[in-house]
Amino acid sequence: MKISVEYLFWYTTSHLVIDEGYRIIHFNEEELEVWLENQKNKQNPIIRISQRDVTWKVLVERDFEQMVNVMNQFRKELNRPKLQLTNIYLSEKPLGESGAYNYQKESKDKAILVNNYVIATDTQKEDIDKLSDVFVFGSKELLPIEAQTQMEIEKLKMNMVTHMSVNVKAPVKKTWKDQFLWTYVLIAMNALVFLAMTLMGGSTNTYVLALFGAKINELIVAGEWWRFITPAFIHIGMTHLLMNMVSLFILGTMVEKIFGGWRFLIIYFVSGLTGVIASFVYSDSLSAGASGAIFGLFGALLYLIIKKPQIYWKTLGVNVLLLLGINLVYGFVVSSVDQYAHIGGLIGGLLAAYIVAIKGQYFDWKRWGYTLITLVIIGFFIMLGFRNVNQSTNPDTGNSVVVNYMEHGKTAEAKKVIGVMQKNNYNDNVSDFFAGNLLLKENQTTAAIANYQAAIEKEPQFPEAYYNLALAYQAEGQLKQATSAAKKASEQSNVASYKDLYDKLRTAK
Repeated sequence: MKISVEYLFWYTTSHLVIDEGYRIIHFNEEELEVWLENQKNKQNPIIRISQRDVTWKVLVERDFEQMVNVMNQFRKELNRPKLQLTNIYLSEKPLGESGAYNYQKESKDKAILVNNYVIATDTQKEDIDKLSDVFVFGSKELLPIEAQTQMEIEKLKMNMVTHMSVNVKAPVKKTWKDQFLWTYVLIAMNALVFLAMTLMGGSTNTYVLALFGAKINELIVAGEWWRFITPAFIHIGMTHLLMNMVSLFILGTMVEKIFGGWRFLIIYFVSGLTGVIASFVYSDSLSAGASGAIFGLFGALLYLIIKKPQIYWKTLGVNVLLLLGINLVYGFVVSSVDQYAHIGGLIGGLLAAYIVAIKGQYFDWKRWGYTLITLVIIGFFIMLGFRNVNQSTNPDTGNSVVVNYMEHGKTAEAKKVIGVMQKNNYNDNVSDFFAGNLLLKENQTTAAIANYQAAIEKEPQFPEAYYNLALAYQAEGQLKQATSAAKKASEQSNVASYKDLYDKLRTAK
């Protein structure tokens, strides 16, 4: 009888492997136990075949508890909310009069559903025929009990081993382009943008930075929303570029290999976006760089350590935390580093990793929750950023951008920045002066006069404003006011043109 049970074990196992496309995921030959997974359709139940004496109910109950524990491990590894198991017992003695039974049993948390079957040696043909309704295989090749010898068992083993050997696909060697394609594409994009900026006047030039899409809060508020993305591809100086590209190479190749190409890109772009948003909220300085996106790759590695500590803590944990700690401390110590972008990118990368998960995992509905949480956080902080810009008291960045735009004849762009600053009432005397210059250039003398007067009211010792105010009054034919303004300019500064204008107006008078 024991020979017959062993024969049934190899008969059912070889059929599932050879004819049904299953693969072995766990095997114990001594105890005649095997676990199989369908390679063609991974949604099919996992199958377990084992030798058991099913006449002892206590043993069956205990075995069920062990099965549930194993299945829960599989479920967590596959990241699936529920799993089904088809459990086939091979027994010398049948259970009950029918010789076979099929009943369902569910775990207490309803995450595991087990369908139990028994194939008994005395009723094996009938039991297998009933089982064929589920697995599409019959007993036509099943040998009579007297013919189920050790030699036949060895034949079944050999057939299965031969099939598995022939059908094992040789691993395809992946080139660096296959494994790290998008990391290299991103490095190339950053390098090309830097080259273009250098040819246009230099990557440290404020006008070039503004032209290529650096983060400038006033322009984002004015409607240039694309500046939430473009700063991640812009670098200020060669050192900035080299440091970030080395970091991208080290972290990018690692994250892309583990997560896969499209997941890596989602993590990178979400991190870049959240990094810029954090900078938009908490920093009013012009900023650029891929460091927010790169810190997002740290966030993705933290996700791995959190989700699979038994694997990634041992291999990555200490090194990742050490590098992350060094970079965060450096950001707090060096004032020129946009630490807000780093922290925003880190959080964004962690959230994005929860959304996409590791390649090969089954879809988990929790990902919709993580996506919703991420979108809500992004929306909230964008609104907070607009509020902060509206309440800003630092016009320095805006004024610097306006000067550079005006020097390059970009009047419309300069007016955008000044418009935001004046609308939200955080402009200073310099902003009002620039606004007056733009209006005077467009022959809007009345409005220009109002802006020059506002600048002088904020800073009475402002000879440039008095001089341009005199020109505006002169253009309107108000010579008395023009002469008075020119006199103030010549009194506050020794610039020859101020005195010349005053003398000219006084003589004309």
